[in-house]
Amino acid sequence: MDLDALTEDLYFLLRHYIDLGNQEHLEANHVDLFEDIDTAHARLLGRDLMGICSSTTLSVVKSILDRETDNSTESKLVRDMLPRHSEGDQYTFCLRLLTAMKAEIS
Repeated sequence: MDLDALTEDLYFLLRHYIDLGNQEHLEANHVDLFEDIDTAHARLLGRDLMGICSSTTLSVVKSILDRETDNSTESKLVRDMLPRHSEGDQYTFCLRLLTAMKAEIS
């Protein structure tokens, strides 16, 4: 399993989930996400995960997200998701996306 590809795919989903055929779903069922369009993709993904994942899977995902969004240490997941020479603001934005997704599955 290529972990680099998986982390890149996760970052892509967090940034473009609505664009991947979920615009009507967003507009019909989740208009409240328009309040923060920067995190809407990640939040909608989190909400959809709630509907398709078992409670065991959600528990594992939440545990990972809790660990990776804990501000006491730098997130290895976020670092792995970003291009090698990314700026600090990209790190912060990616962390914000993970935190937004976590909020929806909590």
